[in-house]
Parts: sequence; C-alpha cells; structure tokens
Amino acid sequence: MNEERFEFLKKVKTELEKDNVTFLFAAKSETENQASVLAEWVLTKI
Repeated sequence: MNEERFEFLKKVKTELEKDNVTFLFAAKSETENQASVLAEWVLTKI
C-alpha cells in the first residue's frame, strides 16, 4: 500500500475538524466514482 495514505488521512482529519471536506469527481454516476470510493475509505479509517 501507498505509505502516503497516512499523511493524506492526517490532512483530511485536520481539515474535517475545521469544516467539511469535498472530494470532486468527473463521472456520470454520482454513486460509482473515485470520489465516492475515496470518501468511504476515509470514513472507515478516521
């Protein structure tokens, strides 16, 4: 796994303490895209 994931999670958690975090995507489906997968993964880790 990518070792930078820990730093990314740390940054997301810090930002979530201040305000909402938005993941952008460019796909036709609002539920099946990289941003949805990333958001779900982040929520399981923090």
